[in-house]
Amino acid sequence: MSSEKNLTNEQILQNVRSRQQNDSTTTYAGKTHLKFLVCQLNDEWYGIDATLIREITRIGTVTRVPNTPSYVLGVVNLRGNITAAIDVREALGLERRPLNIQTTGRIVVCEIDGVQAGIAVEAVFEVADFNQSQIEPPLLSLGSERAPYSSGVVQYHNQLLFLLNLPVVLEKLKA
Repeated sequence: MSSEKNLTNEQILQNVRSRQQNDSTTTYAGKTHLKFLVCQLNDEWYGIDATLIREITRIGTVTRVPNTPSYVLGVVNLRGNITAAIDVREALGLERRPLNIQTTGRIVVCEIDGVQAGIAVEAVFEVADFNQSQIEPPLLSLGSERAPYSSGVVQYHNQLLFLLNLPVVLEKLKA
């Protein structure tokens, strides 16, 4: 997995797109194979549904916007498109830490119901394929506050990968 850290943003995004094109079974409803972008927040591993991802980029310059909620880090200019950079750790009940902008920090631009948001993560590793049968329901130990934000968990390189229910996470942040 350490070699995956050396992939460029474009290579990771190309992997996402090629896997989506090569296998149409990328959504939850009745599908057997699911694809998730594996990323890190604090010391935990998360998966983001690859069908929601539009772009991956280095964090770079984030312009703070006055009077925005605490989870909005600011906005980023992605080739002329202004996109909000969001820290989902607040919704997940994780400690807020500075993101490592110089090395591994990334913005994962996702689109949900026609709305784009850039999710700030500490690192992006790869696109992983899982069979629906490998995915377990969210853990009871997540607690009633965090459980709705997980669509399940799966074993990934001897660790638990929490699969984010990103539409619910973003809805929570808007509330």
